[in-house]
Amino acid sequence: MLPGGAAMIGTEAYPMRERDFDAEMDALRADKAALDALPGVGHLTGKWVVVRGGILRGIFDDFGAAGRHMVNTGGGPALIHRVGDPPVVIDLRR
Repeated sequence: MLPGGAAMIGTEAYPMRERDFDAEMDALRADKAALDALPGVGHLTGKWVVVRGGILRGIFDDFGAAGRHMVNTGGGPALIHRVGDPPVVIDLRR
């Protein structure tokens, strides 16, 4: 356990507090809701998008380009999503 009662997840080199993970998941859910609320989002079907902080940050033809953009444009959680596909969430908590 960490101070404040948070559980340690991740690795020793890259520790992550469970409550931080929950906050990031909440941010990603909010970004998905913001994406779904965008007018005309249906015209982007099949495109990869990056949404951070509720703002559409980029539109890309492939996942690799979207990932590079996300990594190169700041920290914090960001949603990479292919418009029209169901969301994929991998919960690493055990």
